Amino acid sequence: MIAFLDYGAWGEVVVAPAALVFKMPSNMSYAEGAALPMNYLTAYMMLFDIANLRKGMSVFAHNIGGGVVS
Repeated sequence: MIAFLDYGAWGEVVVAPAALVFKMPSNMSYAEGAALPMNYLTAYMMLFDIANLRKGMSVFAHNIGGGVVS
């Protein structure tokens, strides 16, 4: 399972609302599953919190790369 949480949920056991928990695909490794929320949330924060992206605005993405390589 993968959970998207809005607080420091680093631990062996966490409690999360069911709406924020998703089944991890069977062909996904635990490393990939752990990286997915971190990469997604980082991109979301950069676009909507830092850059203040709003409806009707455009984004130009140049040289996008990174993530976790296993």
